[in-house]
Amino acid sequence: MAKKYFWLKIQEEFFRQKEIKALRKMEKGPLYILIYQKMLVYSLQNNSKIYFDNVEDSFEEEIALVIDEDVEDVKETLLFLKRTNLIEYVSADEMELLQVQELTGEESDSAKRVRKHRENKKKDSEKAKKSKEESSKEENKLDPKATLVKTIVTSEFGADIAKANNLDVINVLTGFKFIGQKIKSFEESGDKTYLFGYEESYGYLVGTHARDKDGVVASLLISEMAAYYYDKGMSLYEGLQELYKKYGYFKEKTISLTLKGIEGLAKIKEIITYFRENDIEEFNNTKVVDLKDYQKGIDGLPKSNVLKYFLEDGSWIAIRPSGTEPKLKFYVAVKGQDEVKCLEKIANIEADINKIIDQVK
Repeated sequence: MAKKYFWLKIQEEFFRQKEIKALRKMEKGPLYILIYQKMLVYSLQNNSKIYFDNVEDSFEEEIALVIDEDVEDVKETLLFLKRTNLIEYVSADEMELLQVQELTGEESDSAKRVRKHRENKKKDSEKAKKSKEESSKEENKLDPKATLVKTIVTSEFGADIAKANNLDVINVLTGFKFIGQKIKSFEESGDKTYLFGYEESYGYLVGTHARDKDGVVASLLISEMAAYYYDKGMSLYEGLQELYKKYGYFKEKTISLTLKGIEGLAKIKEIITYFRENDIEEFNNTKVVDLKDYQKGIDGLPKSNVLKYFLEDGSWIAIRPSGTEPKLKFYVAVKGQDEVKCLEKIANIEADINKIIDQVK
């Protein structure tokens, strides 16, 4: 069987494109351009398509395997290509590289004119849409009294986003009933307006039609969010990565220590008492800058057997016994440059917690 050869016609004009110039300016720009070119070549054998065959855990990892590049570099390249409309995800396991036809010389002059006309039409449409969105933003400004309510063991990711958009943020004790109580108090006092409430155990409530978590409305909001990012040519995952770049990378882990029976309950009390009565100066070689003991009835909250350590780098650790199970729970939340750094912090903090527990045992 005769060999089939694939080729690309990379002209100087390729490097003059605004998208390629912008890509080149990135920290690893030349490498990202090389990754893009490798993807273009690889897609030729499938008529400009790349398919996910489930050889690896994700599309990005599989592309990295095929073109022999680092997966994180491939992810960054794909985010850029998606944002600049150089690639399109046809489905979860199919991607099209939109420049292949013009780079292989198979596009006729008339086809090129049609494509340019469509591109200009698309740009005009996007400008009109952007103008409409800006007008909509002016019309739909948040109530100045709008408030987000979260529990004291919930990630600060959402709170940081809320504060950046001039929302008040209030913390309550663990349990959705405390969020419900805030809704009632806001309605009675009128000094604040409830907008959104949530807790770390995946409970969300938008609106005041209920006093408990509502998965139906949460699902609708996720759908609306997906549509919003789809209009921008992005997936939900890409939207999340964009938020991480803007606000920092957040990661959390809940560690549960199960101690059953009467002896177990006594041991849970002994461990949390040890944390409360001993001066713990650091976790992960990072200084403890504050310790809140909610058993003292602080921050306007009812007394509760919860300790919360705040570290110098913005990380925090909360400790509380479960109200329904024979468990002592440790909530670890960190903030860092990327997922790897955050996972390292969590692992180190967990190791420090275990050392202290071993001392008590």
